[in-house]
Amino acid sequence: TGLDAAVELSGPSFAALGRFAAALGLAAPQGLAVAPYSISGRTRRLAAGFELDPLRAEARGIRLLLEGIVGAGAGLRGTDLRLAVEAPDAARLAELTGVALPNGALEIRGHLTRGDRGFASDGIAIAIGDARAQLAGTLGERPDFEGTDLRLDISVPDLAAVLGPHTGWEKLPAEPFELSLELAGSAGQITSKSFSARLGSNDLSGRLAARFEGRPQVEADLHSQRLDLSALFADAGGASTNESSTLAAARQPARER
Repeated sequence: TGLDAAVELSGPSFAALGRFAAALGLAAPQGLAVAPYSISGRTRRLAAGFELDPLRAEARGIRLLLEGIVGAGAGLRGTDLRLAVEAPDAARLAELTGVALPNGALEIRGHLTRGDRGFASDGIAIAIGDARAQLAGTLGERPDFEGTDLRLDISVPDLAAVLGPHTGWEKLPAEPFELSLELAGSAGQITSKSFSARLGSNDLSGRLAARFEGRPQVEADLHSQRLDLSALFADAGGASTNESSTLAAARQPARER
């Protein structure tokens, strides 16, 4: 179409941007804050989609940068975007969007593409305070996510402090939490190539699998060197074991909703 336009947009109410979603036929986001904002950048229409060169936005000290292409193909095929988000406190983003987030300085950086196999990234890093998450790989197409090959790493210094106030889970342990997970998707199932988790001095590792063909099923073969359930779930009256233990392979139908 030959579109090549500079964008300069500002206003007193971030919530008013919901009108643009409605104009595009999208559901208007709820809970957006009344706060001054500014948006600037340049966009061009290319064969693959819309190029952002780059697009910058700011509100309440939260800064967003998007650079690359938003694909025009089905399911956003052709997308190739780099993004960066910074905020002095994630609570500001929570106030702006109405989405509950932990307190702490926020930083998100990453690269996202969309091809025929699904969405892919060579790395998306998220930091909120001392909590860290890293995601990389490919998420295959729905409904069976065939071709998925993802790695997720999470590190949280205090699980109760990070998640408790924002989820309503008041009895989470005030312990460091770490998770490492590699997922692979093939026809009809997703399996973990590796899985390990640690909460305080407790650990769990092994294999997980979810099958989607026929009646959904979940399989697990998990092992632990130390799993003290009474300490983790004291109010639930759980049992305790400090010796090396194995959770035998189990197969059970996924809970139906």
